[in-house]
Amino acid sequence: LPGSAVRGCAMSLDAARLADLTRRAEADLQAAAGGAAVCTLTRAGTPAPAVKYAEGRWAALREVDRTARRQGTDLLTTARDAAEAWTRARTEFLARGAGPDWLAYRAGGIDALTELVDADGTGSAGL
Repeated sequence: LPGSAVRGCAMSLDAARLADLTRRAEADLQAAAGGAAVCTLTRAGTPAPAVKYAEGRWAALREVDRTARRQGTDLLTTARDAAEAWTRARTEFLARGAGPDWLAYRAGGIDALTELVDADGTGSAGL
């Protein structure tokens, strides 16, 4: 995909980078869940923030992929928009006193989206 200038930062984000991070997030989720279905773990009533963090990473990256494809937007803009939305949602969850699983889920998504737009691995993308 072509590069995009967003908030004064000219960067390029390609589908291969998104696919690689999504594959890694899925593998991390499977490892955190120990092969069990995530819904089974969460329905048991025992907090599982490590699993929810991994699930949030995977879900946020999949959201970027689906949204960019559906709307025809570039990946960088889509990822930045998603990061803002995930951050707002986490703030709302904090204000409502959400449990550790939901906070971990949102934190995982925010971290994944930050990593996705970080062009050089140093955190300089400035979400």
